[in-house]
Amino acid sequence: MKEIIEKHKDRLIAKGCSPERAEDIVHRLVRVLEPFVDAAWGLHSAQLARDSLVEKFHTKARACANLGTKSEQLSIGGPAVPAAD
Repeated sequence: MKEIIEKHKDRLIAKGCSPERAEDIVHRLVRVLEPFVDAAWGLHSAQLARDSLVEKFHTKARACANLGTKSEQLSIGGPAVPAAD
């Protein structure tokens, strides 16, 4: 993306804009066009769902690793060890 911005900035400078003005124009255009590009070629709902499932799995796996338990034990509930008298 940086290369694209530099290319267009150089074109504006070649047409007579100051470097500051060219950078401002390019960045304003990027901010205007970015939502349209994201809407047209953004993430598909299936990708979002997949990423959500992956994150849930990794969160559960990290919790198990920290506790030293198996994932099946997380659904049992209750304390991990009996209460001390």
